[in-house]
Amino acid sequence: MKPQSMFRIIYATSVLSLMATGTVLAQECVDLDLDGYVAGDGCAVQEDCNDQNPSTHPDAVEVCNGWDDDCDGELDEGCNRICVDFGIERERLINSVASFIKLTAAERGWGITYHDTDGGTPPPSLFRRLDEKGMPISPERKVDRSESTHGLSGSVELLWNGTSAVAGWTMDHFTRYRPLGPWGKSLGPDIDLHGEERFSGLKSLLWTGSQYTLLWGDTASYPPRGLLISRFAADTSPIESEDYLYYTDTPLQSDLAWNNGRYLWIYRLTDNEAPTTDLYCRPLNEFGDPIEQEIRLTTHTQADTFASNPTIIAGNGPGFALAWEDSRTGADEVWFVQLDADCNMLPPGEIQVTQSGGLGSVDPFILWTGEEYFLTWTRLGACGGGGEIHGGRISSAGSVIQSRNLTSGPCDTFARTAWNGSSIGMVFAACDEFPSCLTEVVFALLGCNCDVDADQDGSLTCQGDCDDTDPDANPTEKETCTDGEDNDCDDLIDCDDPDCSQGGQPPGTIVNVFWEADKMTFLWDEDSRSDRYDLIRGNLDELAGMENFFRANCFTSGIPNTQAVDADIPENGKGFYYLVRGHARTCLVGSWGDLN
Repeated sequence: MKPQSMFRIIYATSVLSLMATGTVLAQECVDLDLDGYVAGDGCAVQEDCNDQNPSTHPDAVEVCNGWDDDCDGELDEGCNRICVDFGIERERLINSVASFIKLTAAERGWGITYHDTDGGTPPPSLFRRLDEKGMPISPERKVDRSESTHGLSGSVELLWNGTSAVAGWTMDHFTRYRPLGPWGKSLGPDIDLHGEERFSGLKSLLWTGSQYTLLWGDTASYPPRGLLISRFAADTSPIESEDYLYYTDTPLQSDLAWNNGRYLWIYRLTDNEAPTTDLYCRPLNEFGDPIEQEIRLTTHTQADTFASNPTIIAGNGPGFALAWEDSRTGADEVWFVQLDADCNMLPPGEIQVTQSGGLGSVDPFILWTGEEYFLTWTRLGACGGGGEIHGGRISSAGSVIQSRNLTSGPCDTFARTAWNGSSIGMVFAACDEFPSCLTEVVFALLGCNCDVDADQDGSLTCQGDCDDTDPDANPTEKETCTDGEDNDCDDLIDCDDPDCSQGGQPPGTIVNVFWEADKMTFLWDEDSRSDRYDLIRGNLDELAGMENFFRANCFTSGIPNTQAVDADIPENGKGFYYLVRGHARTCLVGSWGDLN
C-alpha cells in the first residue's frame, strides 16, 4: 500500500534557481538572487560576493557554513576554525569500484563526484549528496549524460555555488560543464567550451560569486594550442570568447584561484636543456586578462629536479596559498607558500612541509578554514602509486603546526578535502592489496581533539565516541530506546535503532490523511494496532531531489488521537509534506511507507 501524505504549498510569483532568465552580458550589473545587492562586470562596486545565494550579502549574519556570508572577506568569523589533534572520526564506504574523486561542502553536508569504474565502458561519472556525517542522502546521478566514444579524460571538476552544484569535464575531446540542482539533477544541457572537436582538458572550474570561470588546455592536432580561460554568466551564457593565456604544444600542469577581484594563475614550465621544471605565477584581472609579468616561483638548478602538481586556493585575507610536489632534495616532498595578489611570496617564504625521504610524498591538496590551512598528501609506500594519507595544519602565518598520518594504507591515494564551517570532510581512494585490488571511494569525517577523552568514558572522538561531553554515549553503551539520544553512537536513535525492535505484528500503514477546512488541522484514519502516532514534516524540494525521507524532521510524536495541527506557513515557492506512522508499545512501529 502506498503511503499517504499531506502537502502544503505556497506559490511565489518568481522562484530563484541557478538558471536565471535572459542573458547576462559582460558589462551588466545585476541582482540575480534578488537580495537587494548587485554584482557583475559592469558594477562600479561589487556589493554581493555571491549573487546566487540570497543569504549572502553585506548585511547578512555570518554563520558557520564555509562561506563568507557577510561579504567582508573573512570566512566563518566567530566559529571554531581550528582543529587540534585531528584524526578520522568516522569512515563510510561510498562506492566499492570507483576512481577520480572530487568533494565539495554542500549546504548541511557534502557533494561528491567519482567515476564508477564498474558501471560500463567508458565509466560514467556520478554525483551524490552526503549528510554532515557522510551518509548518502540522494541517489547516484550521472553527470555525463552524453554517449561517449572515447570516454572521460581525467576527473570531473565539482563546485558548489552556495545553492547548487556545477560540474565540468572533458569527454570525446570536448570540454563541457553543466549546472546541477542541489541534489544533482541537471538544470540544463551540457555547455560546450568550444564548438568543434579538440583534444582539450579541463584544469580548473571556479565560481567568483557572479560568474563561472574555466581554465582548460587545448592540445588539438592543429595550431593554435595552449591554455585558455573561458567565462560564463550565472545563466550559463558566455560572457566573452575564449582567451589564450599561453601558447604551447605541451600540456601544462596548471591551476587557478580567485580572491578579492583577482585571479592567480599557476603553471609549470620545463627547461629542456637543464632539464628542470619550475612553477610560475601570473595575476589576472577580473576579466581573465594578464595584468603583470609572470613571476618564477621556484628555481631548480640541479638536473632532473622538478616542481609539479601545483594546487592553489584563496587564503588568508586577499592572499593565496600554494602547495606542490618538489624533488629538489631528492625524493618528491610537499612544499607550501603564501602569495600576495601580485604573486609575491609572503613571509616566511616557501617551506618544506614533508621530510618523508624514501619514496617521497605526493598529491598535495589544501583548504582554508578562515583561520588556518589544512593540507593533505599521500606518503608513498611499496605499492607504487599510493600509500598512507597524511594531513597537516599550517598557521595563517605560514608555519607547520601539526602533521600526522590519517590512514594506514597500504595503497590509499587521491585525498580531497572540504570545509563546511564546522568540520573537515575527506574522500580518498582506498586499495588494500595493490595491484589486484579494486579502488574504493571512502568518505572520512575528520574529528578534533582526538587524543583527549573529555567525558572519561574510555572512548575517544576518533574511536567512535559521538558525544565526548556525555559519558553515557559511546560505542560500548546500549541504546536506551526512550531518551531521544544515540546512546551507542551508531547514528540511529531510539526506535530507529534495530537494537530497540520488538516482536509482534507492527501497526499498519496509515491511510486517508486529509485537511480540515481551516487548512491547519489534519486527520487520518485510526489503525487498530496503534495506540499512538508519530508525525514527520519535510520540504517538498528536498523530497523531490533526495527521493527519500532522510531530511524530514520529527514534528511531534506519541500523538494519542488521529489529528494534529500545524499553523506554520512555508516560504514562497516552497512546500511541506507530512507522513504519519502508527506506534505501539515501546518500539513496535509502523512504516512511513514506500516512496514509490
